[in-house]
Amino acid sequence: ALPRDGGAASPRFRAYTEAAAATWALSAYNPMAGAHVALAVQTLLAMDAERLAAEAAADTAARVEAHTFAESREPPLRLAVVVLSTGYWTDRVTTDSLHRTHGEGGWHRGLVPCWSHEPVTEALVHAQAVRETARMLWEAVHGPARSVRGVLAREGVAEALAHAPLTPAPEPHDAVDDPVREAVAVLGESTALADVVAVLLGDAVAEAHGWRPLGIAADGGVQLARSCARSAIAQRGARAVLLDGAASWLDARP
Repeated sequence: ALPRDGGAASPRFRAYTEAAAATWALSAYNPMAGAHVALAVQTLLAMDAERLAAEAAADTAARVEAHTFAESREPPLRLAVVVLSTGYWTDRVTTDSLHRTHGEGGWHRGLVPCWSHEPVTEALVHAQAVRETARMLWEAVHGPARSVRGVLAREGVAEALAHAPLTPAPEPHDAVDDPVREAVAVLGESTALADVVAVLLGDAVAEAHGWRPLGIAADGGVQLARSCARSAIAQRGARAVLLDGAASWLDARP
């Protein structure tokens, strides 16, 4: 709501860069974004999105019994609801791919992403907050996920918890699952972003980056990891699955 008059010297620019750069240590931000971003921000404020995200984080932490394995911080979990907008330096595919794989600077830092020009709903904020909380808790235990197998393990837990309450896992689809399993057997320890993205998100996203396809359907790795995690959580509980450093549950048939 601050005026933009004066460009970089405007109150809006100064207030925004202080919050983004000093408080959140973000390097990708746009203090002069257009009306569609302001509308998304206003929608989030109207639904009290920060409260929704905080409640989702608390519920997720309780679900995995985080107090039993994560060292307490002040505050223990810190999230930021972030509005993203495609533009000269923000490509949708690249940004989503990085966030769902290696994260900002190699770690997940509590960013709850919502895109302008797309519907912003309470369900979206809740699911994104659960995913990011699960990622942060997983990395608090195991360190940042770098390998294909590590990212699948982390994202499987994040996706399963975001779809709680758990319902019976769907029947596996071998035509989708088998190429992912084969890729994990060969590339499971690879930390190359090209391999991680291709296995997790599929051929179309890999090719959009100019990387080799692996014969994997859209979100093939996400689907397999989510299905395996849901089955494992139903049998062993969310805490045990998150703490499983070897992610043995990834090898089980749902």
